Amino acid sequence: MPVTDAVLALDLSSSGVRARAHDRTLTAIAERSVDVATRVGADGASCHDLRAVLSAVREVVRPLATDPRLRIV
Repeated sequence: MPVTDAVLALDLSSSGVRARAHDRTLTAIAERSVDVATRVGADGASCHDLRAVLSAVREVVRPLATDPRLRIV
């Protein structure tokens, strides 16, 4: 099985967390995402529970970081 060098990009948005692995040409070669509950404050700011965000980060990063086809560089 060939192994591809990849850089991992993490996107924390108002609706969830996404991790993408990109090859050396910056083509997305793998992706995971999970929704996170968003609270909107009185001032209109989006708020997230820190524990939920950290859990979501682990949930999307771990499968990519342990994928035997990818070497995160």
